[in-house]
Amino acid sequence: MSEIDDFRQEIMDKVSKIPGLPRGYIDTLLRMLPYANERRRKKLVDKIKRLVETKFNEHSMRSKNPLLSFPSKEDAVGDGVIIGYVCSGDRVLHPFGLTTENLRENEFVVARSGHGKTTMVFNLVDQLIQHEICFLSFDWKQDYRTLAKKYDDVYVIRWHELAYNVLINCPEGMDIKLWWRIVLDIAAHSQGLLMATPAHILRVIEELYEHNKGQVTFRELENHLKSQHSESRKENEYSAIAENRIFNINQALDKVINVKYGFEIKDLFRKRIIIEMFPLDFSVASFLIQTIIMHEFYRRLYNQVRLNRKSTLDSEFKSKFCKIIMDEAHLTQYSGQERSLVSTELSLPPLATFFSQSREMMLGTFALTQFPHLVMDAFKDNAGTMIVGNIVETDQQRDLSSSLGLDRDSEKILGKLEKGTWIARVAGRTKPFVLKTPDIKKGDLLADADVLQRSRPLITALDMKRQEIESRMFMVQVEKKSEEVHLPDLTKEGWLLLDYVFFHEWSYQQQITEALGISDRKFAKVKQDLLDKNLIRIQKFPVKVHDRIHFSLTPNALEIMKILGRPAQRIGYWKWISGVPGYEHHYWLNVLRVKHKILGWNGRVEYDLKDGRRVDLYEELNGHRKAVEIELSTKDVENKVRVLTDREVDDLVLLYREESTFQFARSKLERMENIPKEKIWIGLIRDYVELLDNVIKGPEKSGNIEGTGSTVPDHEQNRKDNGNNGVIG
Repeated sequence: MSEIDDFRQEIMDKVSKIPGLPRGYIDTLLRMLPYANERRRKKLVDKIKRLVETKFNEHSMRSKNPLLSFPSKEDAVGDGVIIGYVCSGDRVLHPFGLTTENLRENEFVVARSGHGKTTMVFNLVDQLIQHEICFLSFDWKQDYRTLAKKYDDVYVIRWHELAYNVLINCPEGMDIKLWWRIVLDIAAHSQGLLMATPAHILRVIEELYEHNKGQVTFRELENHLKSQHSESRKENEYSAIAENRIFNINQALDKVINVKYGFEIKDLFRKRIIIEMFPLDFSVASFLIQTIIMHEFYRRLYNQVRLNRKSTLDSEFKSKFCKIIMDEAHLTQYSGQERSLVSTELSLPPLATFFSQSREMMLGTFALTQFPHLVMDAFKDNAGTMIVGNIVETDQQRDLSSSLGLDRDSEKILGKLEKGTWIARVAGRTKPFVLKTPDIKKGDLLADADVLQRSRPLITALDMKRQEIESRMFMVQVEKKSEEVHLPDLTKEGWLLLDYVFFHEWSYQQQITEALGISDRKFAKVKQDLLDKNLIRIQKFPVKVHDRIHFSLTPNALEIMKILGRPAQRIGYWKWISGVPGYEHHYWLNVLRVKHKILGWNGRVEYDLKDGRRVDLYEELNGHRKAVEIELSTKDVENKVRVLTDREVDDLVLLYREESTFQFARSKLERMENIPKEKIWIGLIRDYVELLDNVIKGPEKSGNIEGTGSTVPDHEQNRKDNGNNGVIG
């Protein structure tokens, strides 16, 4: 290259980085250089330098941020989804937007913690909402729940509110056995199932599916594997490994995945939803997220929900496209899944297929991380837009600058970027340029109660649709089974009521009528029919102020559930609920266990102490032990107190249903000597539940009257006006 070419390249490089220069005029002068004589050429060079060098040096000296070439205003706007502002050094020039093509091709954002990744997501969400684009975000830190307060159509769902049977809830149009392979492939990569184990599990799932007439859950799968024993040592090894991994999933996701069907997954991609994953175990959370994403991917693939290349933001694009936002992307798409033995022996993770083909299915991923080396290569290779902020580690600076297209001399600028300043590159559209994201006030975090209130309409809508689907599934099952064996002659509503009570053992009458959408008049007829056929029993008792009507299932009803292939574990659970000491007793045990769990206690129902005595509820918190007894009589008060005198527990709670029984028991305790009365709380069940509710809602902590850390609620603050309840003595 000649000196003229070198000079021209140097000048054009500087011109591309400085706004406000007469680019056309400078280009004309540069073209004249090869044709000018030496004297004329020298004058042209001096003139060009005066135009460019002075401006460049002045601009460079004033800028803390690097000087890079930048896209023009016309090239920067895109279709209007603005992610930041183009900068020349410290000077903000004009907005930069992503086109519909860019949105589908994935965006990869990398920066150290605290650089502004969350703020970038807030900006993106604001733009997606303005342009009526749906998104599904996975939040690991509860950072995004404030968006639900800012925008009426943004919903926050906590992971445990989801309902999704991954084995039955199959993508529409896809063969269910093929879907099982995808689910097991995801489990293999996220949980470490090796070699022949997934194939072994697949055989077991098929057996259960046939035996249960089209119904199977992960809990049933675990129980079946636990009960299996083979003459083959290898078979037993496969079962043991599979049982261990599936136990891990069930332990965390029991109430999420062990349902009949669950939510329509496609509905999660048709709104603006944030799913909070905290504090779910990372590997289990990755399994759940991947099954949700792959479910929608295959639904779109099998139903031809694909790109219409003529679509724009104003037409088909808005109705079909969904942006998946993965903060802490290394947790969802951990690169170790690509390098594990599962991948080398079997196949790449299913997400690798998703990242390479999702653009055609109108799905795009916006992933953010501070650990780029822990993110899947499949995603990085298919990220059309790369945005990098401040990076301290030099090896990462070198790798990321190479990915951005920066030269070796420029790689150190990644360690000097100020908060909210980025180097961005859009493949096939721009060279690396400086991008600035405006700071957004995040606002105060929402409390769990506020999140629940705001998400309730969405959860209710999803639950209603779920109920419809599960009702249809159940009625199909009843019709098929009635062709084989004799079943009671019940109306559709009767069967649905029976099935609903079977899976919602603690629901009361009003909740059931609302869930099933049955009028009070019709419900009365259905209820009477089931009573006449000895399939249900009415359980009526006071909860809070008024009596509530609950229902328990009779042995006849449980036998019918067994014929219909309902889970044996749940049938056994119902036998325990209905057994001595009865439904009401077990109802209150469940209520107390749930409320103690919210307060951080670890507990067990009907627990045997070391000396063989059994307590209704045993709770522990930070080494402090509490026993709760629900009493229907006063005969055994002295024996109950022995758990305190023998130092089996630190606190004792005695609860009664009837006022008269409670008062009699209290008087007996007051006459007893040599017992730690300050460690005993005695009162009515409903009053103790109210105390727990007050502790949950308010700032008060559990403690005795002296505040020494006792686990009994503070009776002075919560005592009834008549002074009946509280600590003895």
